[in-house]
Amino acid sequence: RGFNKAVAASAVASQLGIPVERIGAVGDGENDREMLLWAGRPVLVANAAPTLRDALSQRDVLSVSANDQGGVAEAIERLCF
Repeated sequence: RGFNKAVAASAVASQLGIPVERIGAVGDGENDREMLLWAGRPVLVANAAPTLRDALSQRDVLSVSANDQGGVAEAIERLCF
């Protein structure tokens, strides 16, 4: 208890010296909420849970195709190139 994807991503970013503003995170479900709220560049796939979209409505969120239609690859291309 007390651990989530944001805690893990933050620890890795800290160890590598990567500022949160440069961290992209892709998600589609409630288990991604904390990570997406933490990340500097949150990305939602088209088939993301509506409650997750609502939670991120005040953030600048990148929207990509569904996860089963290449959404993660699209996010990587758009964030990195």
